[in-house]
Amino acid sequence: MRVFDLFVTLLKRKNDEIEGERDKYEQGIVKLEEAKEMIDNMQEELEKLKPILEAKSKQVEQTMKILEVETAQV
Repeated sequence: MRVFDLFVTLLKRKNDEIEGERDKYEQGIVKLEEAKEMIDNMQEELEKLKPILEAKSKQVEQTMKILEVETAQV
């Protein structure tokens, strides 16, 4: 009977250990899914801002050309 109790105790410990490891993996998967969602949202936002960035870049180029012409005239 004592051997059986020892076996049950060891089995329970191992089962608890495995459940703990499983919980860690599940939490890791949740974190990865959250990170993926954040990345997807940032990519969408970046795509929305891309035309604005291109327009601002063109404005800067035009301003630089004007400054170069004005600087050359001075």
